[in-house]
Amino acid sequence: MKKLKHVLAAAGLVLAGVGLAQAQITVGVTVSATGPAASLGIPERNTVALMPTSIAGQTVKYIVLDDATDPTAAARNVAKLTSEEKVDVIIGSSTVPTTLAAARTAREAQESAAEGPQWEGRVDLGSRHEAEALADRLAAEGLRPLRRWRHVFLSCVTEDEARALADRLRGEVPAGAELIVEGTAADAWELTHPFAILGGIAN
Repeated sequence: MKKLKHVLAAAGLVLAGVGLAQAQITVGVTVSATGPAASLGIPERNTVALMPTSIAGQTVKYIVLDDATDPTAAARNVAKLTSEEKVDVIIGSSTVPTTLAAARTAREAQESAAEGPQWEGRVDLGSRHEAEALADRLAAEGLRPLRRWRHVFLSCVTEDEARALADRLRGEVPAGAELIVEGTAADAWELTHPFAILGGIAN
């Protein structure tokens, strides 16, 4: 239990930093709820219900997957969580082999993501409140905005994608806001995809 509390505290610190930039924090969890380590994984899975649903004013969503005490399944779970669910933080797994496999896949996903987008659309607004409102609206549309003071950033893979997004936003931003398209978006991409993996929940 003491180990579990330490891991949850670490998760809270990571999530608090992520929450400043996003409207919702998505946490992926892979545990060994079946297989040889089920005696560890089942309590871990049940513990997710006790974890916070709000951090730093941001809602927290949890996605829990079972790796069946199989390192290959743990790696597959992390691949799904990063590529399909677009999680911000990963917690897991229940054993050393499954945790190592999960961490390796998470690291590969982070490196791949950092190499992706090369362009960004930036909206300079008149106030922090206008930036917050725009970032919340874009997040509700399924986008992943990064807000810094009175600026809102959106990462794009290509220049055409960034310019098309800027054209769409011109009809949505407040009067006087300035839209800028520029490369590269590496810093913004890294900030909006801060994969972290916290392992050894019950070890």
